Amino acid sequence: MRKKQRFSMTTKFIIIMVIVAILVTCLIIGYFSIADLIANISDTETEVIDSLQVVQGFLLVVIFLNISFIIILGIMQYDLYNKIKESEYFAKINNLMTMVDQQKSMEGLEIYNDRLVKAIGSFAAHVKEPKKVYSALYNIYLLKSMKTEADFEKIKMYITILMKAYAENYNLQEVYTDRKIAKIAEAAAFYDIGKLGTPGHILYKESNLNEYDYKLAKEHAEVGFNIVEAIKPDIEMGTFEQYFRDIAGFHHERFDGTGYPRGLKGEEIPFIARIVALVTTYDTVTRDRPYSKAMSHLDAVALINEEKNNYFDPKIVKVFNSVENEFNKIHDRKEL
Repeated sequence: MRKKQRFSMTTKFIIIMVIVAILVTCLIIGYFSIADLIANISDTETEVIDSLQVVQGFLLVVIFLNISFIIILGIMQYDLYNKIKESEYFAKINNLMTMVDQQKSMEGLEIYNDRLVKAIGSFAAHVKEPKKVYSALYNIYLLKSMKTEADFEKIKMYITILMKAYAENYNLQEVYTDRKIAKIAEAAAFYDIGKLGTPGHILYKESNLNEYDYKLAKEHAEVGFNIVEAIKPDIEMGTFEQYFRDIAGFHHERFDGTGYPRGLKGEEIPFIARIVALVTTYDTVTRDRPYSKAMSHLDAVALINEEKNNYFDPKIVKVFNSVENEFNKIHDRKEL
């Protein structure tokens, strides 16, 4: 037996609004009809005029209440529409991430990453509040990365310590103010947001990546860059979005020019990306990974110094060496 098709929520809303609008129209007609009647009644019939004016006043109150109802109902419907649309975008983004997880070829991965970036851009265009989009993506990435808020808080603290020390060491306090450093540290929490477009079988692989897997994994830097561009196409320098984009897109560039995705060299690499490259390397190697046990703090410091001029900016490494004990204290904290 075929089920009766139910009215959609939008259709029901339109029907209610039409009924209320008709009611208000009738009330307005009644109000002006009474006004016309009062004008044509003799002044001697004061009792009748008083009664009609009372009715007229009552109609005016009812008209006001109905118009208020229409406005409130409209606002509620608009909010509900936005929530439904947001849920649809979330569902689409999650579905695309599921498809990304299933990809084992570069061609398939590029197709679904392109769709994922466009879906995120459409979501951003709909809500028109980048912060809301960033918050949503951050929560999604927390789940996919299996990291915690505390993990990202450590990264923010490392960034803050290193950047403040760098500013003091090279007399750049006026350029890198506390406020600017705090904004950069917040953006740094999104450094691997591009891994929303990395297949799960690569992220959670319990052995070293082979050459082809590594090629697929490297796509996350370009995806991260594209995500920010999709959210905020008209990025201005010195904004959160600029820091977010430069960090997400270039934190795997190497000082010697052999990094990815663009092969930038030396100071071609945005300064904040060079900072984040060192910090995230320290953070990564000092934690257990599916294919590798955590390094000790001293081994991590040695590794960073070995990569001076190769992976890392030598000036940043020099500053890191002056504050590495502070890194160790943060790393050893069980709770933040």
